[in-house]
Amino acid sequence: MSAITHQEAINYSAAGAALNEKDDDLLDEVEVEHNGAKDIIKQLGDTKPDDPMFDAKIKVFSEQIRYHVDEEENALFPKINETDLNPDVLGDEMTQPKEDLKERLGV
Repeated sequence: MSAITHQEAINYSAAGAALNEKDDDLLDEVEVEHNGAKDIIKQLGDTKPDDPMFDAKIKVFSEQIRYHVDEEENALFPKINETDLNPDVLGDEMTQPKEDLKERLGV
């Protein structure tokens, strides 16, 4: 299973807190899809383009991403937009660690 990033943890946690319990299944499904895509990305990184499975992995990855994006845009995001979740605050929370690191490195 893929490790969850800081941004994903904040995003899924905030969405879970903002949505009704009845939407938990949708959020769980989107998170599983997201992790599945990350797993295929790792497999692709370990597969050479001349490998017989490479094209199949690319096709499955493409189909999964299209489905995942469609579900987020048409099912999850509209539900989140009906809540009090502030996307600007969420964005700040997700980018703050990067800004902190840049400051520490003097970049």
